[in-house]
Amino acid sequence: MDRIQVVYCCDGEKVVSGIAFEIREVFEEAWIIFTFTDEQYRGKELNKLLRNHLENYLILNNIPKLCSYIHPNNTSSLKSSQKAGSVIEYYRTIKHLLWKNMMLFYLQVYIKI
Repeated sequence: MDRIQVVYCCDGEKVVSGIAFEIREVFEEAWIIFTFTDEQYRGKELNKLLRNHLENYLILNNIPKLCSYIHPNNTSSLKSSQKAGSVIEYYRTIKHLLWKNMMLFYLQVYIKI
């Protein structure tokens, strides 16, 4: 079975909005991978409709949590998620070490010469 599933809305044959998600049964949770809505269909609450459908599907399948990562600059997704009842549970921090590793490598090479 594929791990990624999608709920989506169509206008005729055209897919206009959707939510891709993954169920992680071991952790009893589902993760939203990404959402999309065609520009012409924004503001019509399609994401809300799809999210409600997804939540009902998860409840019927005994998955009690729906999670997502949202970039802090993506204010529309943050607002939409909180409007749907989600709360910020954690802040994720990240430190990019590649640049530091490159500098250490060059310093080691420089010192050995």
